[in-house]
Amino acid sequence: MNKNQRFLNNYSQSLLVAASPKTPTTAAKKWSAKKDLYARLDENSTFITDSTMQAFYDSTAYNTIGQLREVDKLGSSIYELNNSQQSQLTYYKGLLTTYENQLYLNDSLLSLSPNANDSLVLAHTNDSLHILLLGVRQVLETLDVILRNQANTRADNANFENANVSYLTVQDENETVVNDIYYKTIAKGNYNFDATELSRITSIASQCPISGGNAVFRARSLYSLVNDSISYDDVELCNQQGISLRKANTPKAVTKPTMPHISAQVVPNPTSNSAVLKFTTALKSTATVYIYTVMGQLRDTISLSANTQEQPLAFAQWQEGIYYYQVYSEGYLITTGKFVVKH
Repeated sequence: MNKNQRFLNNYSQSLLVAASPKTPTTAAKKWSAKKDLYARLDENSTFITDSTMQAFYDSTAYNTIGQLREVDKLGSSIYELNNSQQSQLTYYKGLLTTYENQLYLNDSLLSLSPNANDSLVLAHTNDSLHILLLGVRQVLETLDVILRNQANTRADNANFENANVSYLTVQDENETVVNDIYYKTIAKGNYNFDATELSRITSIASQCPISGGNAVFRARSLYSLVNDSISYDDVELCNQQGISLRKANTPKAVTKPTMPHISAQVVPNPTSNSAVLKFTTALKSTATVYIYTVMGQLRDTISLSANTQEQPLAFAQWQEGIYYYQVYSEGYLITTGKFVVKH
């Protein structure tokens, strides 16, 4: 039995077996734990090793948690490309790069060539390259329209299923509300919210995450597009609802005496296939960059060596959208920021 299997067996026993000393103590915590367990079992059915887990999986598939899981799976496929679409994009983007590089090279030769005949040949070649480039760009624009329409249709389908979820708890309702806003806006490349959407986002973002569920953090991610400077005191928010939230150990502050002020930015921003993370000064020690999606999912982790001041980033295979990064060094959060990927 591997480590993942042992963990899930112990996890399911603590969650599903009555009177277990490790059973989550509140309904909200138990809901979150069951949602997490169901997602793991749904991803890999080989983890279902006993009748208790099988009964849990079968019954959950038809309740709110199962319905929300299906919505999540539809949502995760919004930007997926089939093999044909991926091949076409790769092929025409490759052609675009080849033609642009050749055009740049020809322009350089033109500026250096004293021979009139050579200049004439290069000029004619460039004319042909411009025509080819125009054709490739038109193909890519057509593909972009097709893929955007496809993504919009998938977002609508996910939201249709989301609208049919029968919620019974605050956590369920919050999930459906955040899903509805996300599929109507961000999933379709629209990063602006109307007054009603903004009101619903702020209402959920201001809840205690223990009672409000993971949608609270998702709502905060959405609201950060409007105001990324706001912070939330979860201890106080939960105390107001009579939920005692243990304060974590005081985090190490950025103001550590030996930790100089440092900031970073992604250039260019918005970016397409590649960019560079530039620091104002070289790092004094090793660091780690964590990049998150707008929904709070970890997208990438990058290790940096000491003395790094610029780090190349590649986004060719990334979905379009807004991403957030955090840079930690020696256990300290030293800088944060956000950037937009737009192909």
